[in-house]
Amino acid sequence: MNDSRRLRNTNFKIGKAYYTTDQHHQVFTLVDSDYGGGTDYLPLLESLSFPVLMKFIIRPVPEKVSSSTLGKYIADRKSEIRYSRTMGDSEREKLNRQIYDLENMSSRIGARRSLLVNLFASFRVSSEHPVKLRESAATFSSVMKLMGLIVRPVEYISTNRLKEMSSPKDNVGKPYLMDTHSASSIFPLSFTPVPKAGGVALGVDDITEKPVFLDIFNKNSHNVLIFGETGSGKSFFAKILLMRFATTRSVDSIAILDPLDEYACSMFPGSCKVVALNADSGIPHLDRESEHEENGSGNVDVEIYKISNLLDDDSSRKMIALLGRIYNAMAENPNRRKMILIDEAHLVLANKNSLEMLSRMIRHSRHYRASVICVTQNPDDLSRNHLSNVIAENSSSVFIFRSRGMGRAELNRFGLQAFGDLDAEDLSGGRNSPYSECLFVENGRLKKTRILGSKLESDIIDAGE
Repeated sequence: MNDSRRLRNTNFKIGKAYYTTDQHHQVFTLVDSDYGGGTDYLPLLESLSFPVLMKFIIRPVPEKVSSSTLGKYIADRKSEIRYSRTMGDSEREKLNRQIYDLENMSSRIGARRSLLVNLFASFRVSSEHPVKLRESAATFSSVMKLMGLIVRPVEYISTNRLKEMSSPKDNVGKPYLMDTHSASSIFPLSFTPVPKAGGVALGVDDITEKPVFLDIFNKNSHNVLIFGETGSGKSFFAKILLMRFATTRSVDSIAILDPLDEYACSMFPGSCKVVALNADSGIPHLDRESEHEENGSGNVDVEIYKISNLLDDDSSRKMIALLGRIYNAMAENPNRRKMILIDEAHLVLANKNSLEMLSRMIRHSRHYRASVICVTQNPDDLSRNHLSNVIAENSSSVFIFRSRGMGRAELNRFGLQAFGDLDAEDLSGGRNSPYSECLFVENGRLKKTRILGSKLESDIIDAGE
């Protein structure tokens, strides 16, 4: 039943920023965009645990005023840059980028390759409880921002506004000026079936061009293995993975063992703290998860442990103590979804005692609803002894980035004997590539996958490194 009929048949209440029928709803409108990812934002919305209803209306701008309208927009932004005395570098860069986009738009329209339109885009987030609606609305806004689409909640909902939102013809919010070339790139149309959403969208299937989802907590094993040579894109992917799980609130807590100082709290929404450890420091009690349960904030708790000073043999006892504390915290909260990322895991695997504790965590992770994510450079790191083999044997999701020397032994270890001599040497990736390629192995199936981060995701990662 559509909303216009529901309003006639069901009692409803109007609040300042949301309205209620049989559920509670909040409406957002598109107000700004720094976006070049096509419809990549749609799979990430599919990753959310709540419904989002989208409404797009395109109204053409009269052709005779298209050029003058764009000229006014360009002149206003140039004037703002020229005469502002307090503008920061980021705001100036944003305006220059808008001028560049508007001039390109003007060129396309002048060459009659496109038409100028006003796009009215609105999004309705729904939930069964107003408190849950507030959390869902914040998550939705964060996800859209991460993908470069800026939305703003409708601040006040009147009866007339409610009727506008229920009508398929009426505009909601202010128009967003675009040309048909730009509008078509984000318009949510698909003429072929999209894979059923499950987990979080991380990339695109290289053959089908459909989104690839990672559903960590609904597998026989929750663990993930990521490996590839230096500069292959594996570290960027690991950060994208954590950021998207945190932003979509598909995980409740994250612990990161960071030996090379590559992670920062600026990468994550919610609560985060950095703990720098050395041979003389104590290991903190990991009790924030129980506090989170009490305050009911719904935020993702992130702990980043700087462990560069714990990798030598003299500090191995401190590393074992840290892994033991993480394991105990993992076991104390079996109902919460947890991610433990071990970056440059080959450095931890080099110590037998640390490896033994890590193997224990990996074997028992599913029982405690935890995912241990190991990031390492070479598949040979996993064949040193029977304990390191535990990582490969107990990881249901494997991401292979550019790697040399993928021999028969490695194929057998990941159950890929049927793929013959698999070649991972020519996969794209690294800072000079617009995307990274990997081989995603899951349940004996292999997908060549492209990893595409949004501009904001790349900027956040670069700023945190």
